[in-house]
Amino acid sequence: MIFCTLFDSNYLDKGFVMFNSLKRLNVDFKLYVLAMDEVCYKVLSDEKNNNVNGKELIPVSLDEFLSFEINSDIKPLRHKRFWAEFCWTCTSYLIDYVLTVKKEKICTYIDADLYFYNNPEILIDEMQDKTVQIVPHRFTNSEFDKMAEQHSGTYCVEFNTFKNARNSLELLRWWKAQCFKECSVKSSEKAFGDQKYLNGWEKKDFVSVLENLGGGVAPWNIRQYKMCDKDNLILEEKKTVKKFELVFYHFQHITYITPHKININVYNAYQSGVDSRIIKAVYIPYLKELDHAKNILNEKYGIYPILYEHPALEGTIKKRTFLDRLKALPKNLCTKIPTWIKFKISQRKNIIEI
Repeated sequence: MIFCTLFDSNYLDKGFVMFNSLKRLNVDFKLYVLAMDEVCYKVLSDEKNNNVNGKELIPVSLDEFLSFEINSDIKPLRHKRFWAEFCWTCTSYLIDYVLTVKKEKICTYIDADLYFYNNPEILIDEMQDKTVQIVPHRFTNSEFDKMAEQHSGTYCVEFNTFKNARNSLELLRWWKAQCFKECSVKSSEKAFGDQKYLNGWEKKDFVSVLENLGGGVAPWNIRQYKMCDKDNLILEEKKTVKKFELVFYHFQHITYITPHKININVYNAYQSGVDSRIIKAVYIPYLKELDHAKNILNEKYGIYPILYEHPALEGTIKKRTFLDRLKALPKNLCTKIPTWIKFKISQRKNIIEI
């Protein structure tokens, strides 16, 4: 399996934990990592040269990446866009780089804050003879989730596969062109980062929409599932009573209050039903592993990543507050208990100390 991802030094801990989760599965893979700053590239290069990660880990410096002709058009955007916007812009370009420059036959983009529990090859195998695979957010039909889908798009850029074929490359380069035009943190009718451009891809006969529920469990859909077997991480979809093995979980939007006090951002004021057994089985071990990775990075390299968002995002994502979301909700929701009380309760449940 050929994977690619990108992150900076603030995400090194998550990147290492994700990489190690793949290694523990004892599967054959390569991971191209676009290092978004010099510190990140130096650490990754050192890990590759002085560790057992030489075969699987392939660091790519941002300067080298932008020097190739297929990426030259985004070079000026490096200092014009917010950091998250530039990272999102690079995603489709990175996939094309792996397929075109590195001449790999297939490439799956994966987010750095994923954690793999079972072999992801089972997900890629679903494609069969199709050449592109996308993963749905799997929102519910609730008013809150309808708003979330309108904001973020039907599909998630988290585990996206492209084969080195003409139709997939044409679609990939169309996606690149759209991201070059606009890749904003502010949701619009067309764009939310690089993500809403995937809407409608399911209509193309060469695009596979992932059906395996084990790929793509995340904070935005976790309440749809309950734990069946915590030792083997077998979940059940409440609506269909369908059981499945967890392949990967997306630890999106983990924020550190202190180095050992973390907001997991799973519980919210509008929806209930999160199975606490999943939280215990998935989040606690992950947070402890993150803590271990932070300590290693601190001891070896003198860095201790605790940030969720890059400083360049100040004034954008962080100002999309609870009140902003509340104003967008239908007025008939949350009428029995004042919403501010529900919000306080949900936030208290989100805090985990390790």
